[in-house]
Amino acid sequence: MNYQTWKNAVESTEKAMQIASAKLQQFPSGEMGLTPKHVRELPEWQQAHREYQTFFNALRVLNKGQTEFIKRAASERKASR
Repeated sequence: MNYQTWKNAVESTEKAMQIASAKLQQFPSGEMGLTPKHVRELPEWQQAHREYQTFFNALRVLNKGQTEFIKRAASERKASR
């Protein structure tokens, strides 16, 4: 995998993860920010949580072992500031 392919895959995964996170944030949370048990039992919440976890794990797999790409991306972000 070359750098540009990795970078495109990470960007698309992060966008999908943001969408899945927005779906999860639509559900109510308790006083301390935790999701109540009756909400966690809803099939809609379970599906949204499963989607988020899928994209999160995909991002972990993409980043694993790609330290040179991660460092290069960080230096690009730093240079663009």
